[in-house]
Amino acid sequence: MPSFEKLYRRYRSEGVAVLAVTLDKNAGPKIKSFVDEYELSFPILLDEEGEVERLYPSMTIPFTYVIDREGRVVARVDGAKNWESNETFEAIEYLLKKP
Repeated sequence: MPSFEKLYRRYRSEGVAVLAVTLDKNAGPKIKSFVDEYELSFPILLDEEGEVERLYPSMTIPFTYVIDREGRVVARVDGAKNWESNETFEAIEYLLKKP
């Protein structure tokens, strides 16, 4: 999550949104302490009804979908990833340049 936070801070002024979704039931109280501990400023959504999980199924946790401005899934990452890599920055910048 810290690398997501850094990615968010780097690109939020350019319109990049980072949303985390927890699939844990009754996670509300745990999320607050997690956000405080890691000083996260991007939204973390609670998927207590499993709606997001049904729309974007995955067999791994964590998993990440990259969605473009048109709402299309353009990438999927299973497992943890360093979101501060040059490869990631190049991909984000490529997507930002697309009309």
